[in-house]
Order: sequence, then C-alpha cells, then structure tokens
Amino acid sequence: MTLVMVSMMSFDVSQAQPWTNGVILHYPMNGNCQDISGNGLDGNVSATLSTDRFGSPNSCYAFNGTNEFIDLPNDPLLRPNFPFTVAYWVYLDAYSGGHVASDFINYIYSGFWIACNTDGTVNQNYAQGGAIGSSNRRTLRSNASLNLGQWYHLTAVYKGLNDLKLYIDCQLAASTYTGSGTALSYSGVAGSLGRKDTQGGSPDYLDGKLDELIIWDREVTPEEVAQLCSYSTALAPVAGQDVDPAPRISSATSTNGSFQLNVIGSGRLGVVVYDAAGKRISASILGQLTGQRTVVVPMPHADGLYLISLTRDGIPCDRVKVVVADQ
Repeated sequence: MTLVMVSMMSFDVSQAQPWTNGVILHYPMNGNCQDISGNGLDGNVSATLSTDRFGSPNSCYAFNGTNEFIDLPNDPLLRPNFPFTVAYWVYLDAYSGGHVASDFINYIYSGFWIACNTDGTVNQNYAQGGAIGSSNRRTLRSNASLNLGQWYHLTAVYKGLNDLKLYIDCQLAASTYTGSGTALSYSGVAGSLGRKDTQGGSPDYLDGKLDELIIWDREVTPEEVAQLCSYSTALAPVAGQDVDPAPRISSATSTNGSFQLNVIGSGRLGVVVYDAAGKRISASILGQLTGQRTVVVPMPHADGLYLISLTRDGIPCDRVKVVVADQ
C-alpha cells in the first residue's frame, strides 16, 4: 500500500467535481504520474517535475522538446470508442510536439491524438489505421493560435466521426475540419504524453508542460467543461482564516489501515477526511492541543485522492491531500 502526501493546499470540497463520472484516467501530476481514477493506469515517466500554474513546485511535468515524454500503459481502457473526452492544461515554450497520443507507432495514422502546429493552432485528431496522409485521418484544427509562455486548458470532445468539439480555456473554439478519414481504429500499441510520431525522422516532442490530464469514456457536457477551468487538485494555500499562528499538519503517513498525522499548533482542533468528490468520510475531535501531537484517523478502504482538513474551533486552518494506492 502506498500513501503520498501531495501538498499542504486548500481544496474546495463544496465544488462539484466534473470528473467523477466515467473517468478512464486521471493524472493530477502532483509529484508523480499516478492514476487516481481507480483503474491503475499509472504513467511511465521520462520527463521532469516542474512548477505548475499556481507556482507550486513538483506539481506538473515539463518536457524538453528533445527526448522527454511519459509512456501510457498499453491497456484497452485507453482505446475508447465514441464518445469520449480528453482534457488537460498545457504550457508551451515552443510550437512543437504532441500533447496526448493514444498510439505511438511509426508511419501509421491510428487512434487519437492532440497536438500543436508550428503556428500555435491546436489539432484534435482521430485516424483509421492507414498510412500517414489526410485520407486516413479526421482533424479539427483551431482557427486561433496559443501564445507561448502561457497556461491554457484544452478539452477535446470526440462525440462521433464528424462531431468533434475543441474547447480552449473552457470556451468552444472556432475550428475547421480537415482530412477525410471515416473510422477510428487503434493499432494496439501504447500511447504517450509529450510526443507523437512523424513520417520519418525523430518523434515530435513537446517543448513545454502538461498538467491535470483527465480522460472520460463519455462526452463531457458544456456545463462540465465550464467547471474544468476552476477545478484543480492543486489550489492556493488556505487564506482568510483568523488563526495566528495557524495549526498545521507537518506529515501524513499510513499504518495498519489508518492515517497517522503529525499535528503542530494549539487550540481546540479537529480532523475531517473527505474523498475527491467532497463527501465527508470521517471526522475526529482532537480536543484542546498545545504544541505537537500524533493523531491517528481511519483511512478509506478504496484507492484514490483524499483531503484531510485540520480545523480549529470548526474553522479550517490547514489541509493536506493524500493519494492512497495499491492497498
């Protein structure tokens, strides 16, 4: 069993979570490339942890444009039929490289992929398994270009053969279809993040960053897309609470089916555990505390992302996120 304390950040447990229904894969990329969907589709990393859009270290992956990428597992779940949706954050240092590709195979157009063109426009593609060429792929290309040095949220909805939608920063992007492919066919090989195949020569590597990748086996609605730009598993620090000095959780480990927390601070403290959808799992009253104390609270039986909230007089004063995996 693995327990990872992700960060001491706030987490809006009242916010609706748009990814809880039909998720195939979810990489928060907070310190690792573990899949928190429950499907165990962890990535094999050959990339570098970096600072995300909030300035939090080790909270996304950077790709150097030369030889860094993340291999996806070769699993049938990552070869969905229509409809399905892919969403993630991207930051470009240069106009190059694939972002997400279901297949990584030379000289063949197969599966689906999303990438930037050399002019900064975005391609959302699927292919039917033939030689590289416009007759074997169908592409939705954004009319507008992304800027370098700026974070963007992209959502690619694959509803049907001629029904694709591309959202940039959660707004439907004006786009144009190209290519005449008429089927979605997978090669059966594994895909990648941060690179895509080319017709001869070296792969096309991403020079930039990726964060918060989610793939669904359904169409995500426009209302859900709108939530994605404000939803995150890495939010800003807790602020605006009248607690000085604020009690904090200095560490979180696991033992014998429980969370073992090291709590530092003073006051009437409590601990609440939530799941990723904001549902309260358990609550414990610690009573009056001065100094430092080790606290043991029940750990959920299911793998996934959880929030542990420390309160003083009922007011949140610190929160940590933990990933429970491989129980």
